[in-house]
Amino acid sequence: MTAPWLDPELVARGREPMHAVARAPGLSLDGTWRFQLLDRPDAAVGDAWRAIEVPGCWTMQGTADKPGYTNVVMPFAGEPPHVPEHNPTGVYEREFELPSAWSGKRVILHIGAAESVVLVQLNGQHVGVGKDSHLASEFDLRPYLQNGSNSLRLTVVKWSDASFVEDQDQWWHGGLTRSVFLYATEPIHLGDVAVTAGLAADGTTGTLELDVHMGGVERALEEGWLVEARLAETNLALSGRPAAWIRPVGAQEPHRRPIVRRHELYGDEGMGELADAWAELRPLLQPARAGSVRLTAEVPMIEPWSAEVPRLYELEVLLRRPDGSVADRTTIRTGFR
Repeated sequence: MTAPWLDPELVARGREPMHAVARAPGLSLDGTWRFQLLDRPDAAVGDAWRAIEVPGCWTMQGTADKPGYTNVVMPFAGEPPHVPEHNPTGVYEREFELPSAWSGKRVILHIGAAESVVLVQLNGQHVGVGKDSHLASEFDLRPYLQNGSNSLRLTVVKWSDASFVEDQDQWWHGGLTRSVFLYATEPIHLGDVAVTAGLAADGTTGTLELDVHMGGVERALEEGWLVEARLAETNLALSGRPAAWIRPVGAQEPHRRPIVRRHELYGDEGMGELADAWAELRPLLQPARAGSVRLTAEVPMIEPWSAEVPRLYELEVLLRRPDGSVADRTTIRTGFR
């Protein structure tokens, strides 16, 4: 198997999908960790541990690997995806215990940023890989947790195939450069929330599109779940039922094949006399995925966002169980422009 730091086709392994749901730290792992700096990723971990602060760059904390600046050249020689044999690799370790209130919940490790590849181990088991120097990586720890103390190891490899993509006029560092923490959710939770806020032609009426996707939904969703949204400082309150599992209609049924084929060849603009038939067929072939809902609204008397007056409104999104209790919630600050 190709090493993760040398595999351009690999951006993650075992990582949770990227999302825009704000999550507060339930258990912060920032602070002092045990640390070793190895010469290369496959070097053996020894007994010479030292203390290091997270978040932070090891290049700024007294290690042998110093910051480096480049402008129009790469910081090392060679063609992609190859990196130097001397490839500084930081090994971070610490222990944690879960709060008792998290029993039965989904436990997520949030790594705010790692430059440039992070390999995650928990209690000696491989959890996953994340590759993105300035984006968060999240991992579901449930299969690897044990009662009492848990031992977490994060191995950060400085140079990777991604370094060629990330290269720019910049300082090069290495380390865990943003906060690391754990948080817990219910097994079914808010998986992603996308907000599109605009302005109508009158310049004072806001337009709002809210796409909500639930996480933890496999193939079907129990009836009765509800998504609610409330926009602070206005009277706007929206709600909608997420889609349950809808079985797609087979595109290969003889009377449907010509319609589908026509769209494959010519797209929406070329459907001609089959446009109405395609409009009826398309929702059946491409149903909303289970656990997703779109909410739309117009909001009168909105104060627009501008560079001079960056006006933001708080949008609260709630996910309610069939019994009416709140399973998850998040707040997003959004501006209309």
